[in-house]
Amino acid sequence: MLSPFVGEFLLGNIEPVPSSWLASLLPLVLLYGGGALVIREMTRRLGRGYPTMALFAVGYALLEEGIILGTLFNRGYLDLGLLEYGWLPALGTSPVWSGYVLTIHTVWSILVPIVLTEHLFRARAHRPWLPVPGTIAVLVAYLLGAAVVGVGNYLTYQFLPGGGQIVAVLVLFGGCIAIGLVLRPAVRRGLPGRIPSPRSTALLTAVASSLFVFTQDPVGLGWSVPPAVTLAAMVLTAGTGTAVIALASRRAAWSARHTLAAATGALVTYGWSGFFVQFSIHGFTTPGLGAQLVFAGIAVALLIGAWRQQRTITPA
Repeated sequence: MLSPFVGEFLLGNIEPVPSSWLASLLPLVLLYGGGALVIREMTRRLGRGYPTMALFAVGYALLEEGIILGTLFNRGYLDLGLLEYGWLPALGTSPVWSGYVLTIHTVWSILVPIVLTEHLFRARAHRPWLPVPGTIAVLVAYLLGAAVVGVGNYLTYQFLPGGGQIVAVLVLFGGCIAIGLVLRPAVRRGLPGRIPSPRSTALLTAVASSLFVFTQDPVGLGWSVPPAVTLAAMVLTAGTGTAVIALASRRAAWSARHTLAAATGALVTYGWSGFFVQFSIHGFTTPGLGAQLVFAGIAVALLIGAWRQQRTITPA
């Protein structure tokens, strides 16, 4: 439930009408939630951690945006011109949009919901939640959701990626899965030096992720910035935040609170940007404002619950 909630509802992509919420919820739970749960169960059964989850999440994002929805290649998707900025005919896509949408799915559709759920239920954070048959059932649910959303998307836009594009997506997907499978958990060696406090970690991820999201002009400012500059800014902000967290997490002082803090900062970013996305897509309306306030309130309540769990269990 948290995967579509964070990835779509909190982001402001859903129309501010309760009937629209209900119509969107089931297929999104199957697609987003099924994908997130399969990734989480596979990773924990392999005894791996968040780096492996991140690679699996990139693979998930490639399938969703490259094949199921086709936004990486469909220039008419939602009539928003998503691919016009930075469009490269030789690739049949825009590196700016591709880098952006793959990143937000990796971080907000998959990693943040998993981290938040594991910290809400700390006693079972590193154990599988489902038996093997249950995991297979969730995989089937994910495939069902992908089929429903994919068919609906095709009927709407009459668009399918080209054969070469599909092959390229599948090759990249296979590469992400293969690297994730061979990636071993890092052994902490207690490297010397201090690390940011949990509060500073949350602030870092909030600032870095906010800058990353802001590069896509969610407020509709109409910047005349060359696509190469925007792409460089995206890589710089996402790369800096990732590198700082990756290096700090290798030190002995890194705790579960730091991990939750990183997810907290990212969730705060979607909390504020959701209002701008809602208003830019659906216009400024009282229902839209009310809906985003409800979603933001739910996110705050979940964060409070997760942080309260950290008080009762020793960090590890």
